[in-house]
Amino acid sequence: HGKKMCKSKKNGVDPLDAISEYGTDALRLALLMGATPGSDNRYSSEKMEAKRNFINKLWNVSRFILMSVSQESLAFKADKTPILKTAADKWIVGELQSLIKNITERLENFEFSLAAEDLTDFTWNKLADWYLEVAKIEKDKDEILVYLLKNILILWHPFIPFVTETIWESFNEDFLMVSKWPVEKKEFQQNDE
Repeated sequence: HGKKMCKSKKNGVDPLDAISEYGTDALRLALLMGATPGSDNRYSSEKMEAKRNFINKLWNVSRFILMSVSQESLAFKADKTPILKTAADKWIVGELQSLIKNITERLENFEFSLAAEDLTDFTWNKLADWYLEVAKIEKDKDEILVYLLKNILILWHPFIPFVTETIWESFNEDFLMVSKWPVEKKEFQQNDE
């Protein structure tokens, strides 16, 4: 209702109740996104549901990729660049390189909310809604899909560590939390053409 949470007013929200209803990662993401310096951050169940739904979307994207690629492709490294065959491949890898650059800069400048918003836009609008649909038609994109998934899991890990670590276990590699942070590859940046 726009009032400050206070123990004496007994209008606070127990984080353990929110975690049991929506999940830890959804709570973390809901409190982080939209929280900019100098502004009040409102808590709402709608915001928690939206973040839970996004995390579910990331889970489903990951599950689709893991189920549609070959076992050999799962070993493809996140820091190795796949072969780009189509304009869609070049576009999505260029978008990922821009994202890596933006997220790295935003984290270094403590702009966590903006970083999470950039990641959400890429994951939902570019990868899930656009590129995965292209991949269903064009086929033979195993290495690119694994490359994209591994890199977005690494980028998402500081924000939603539990679900990203669980998905990462599918690759049978070391822990995600100790994996190398992606570095922008300038040769794949988007150009005007």
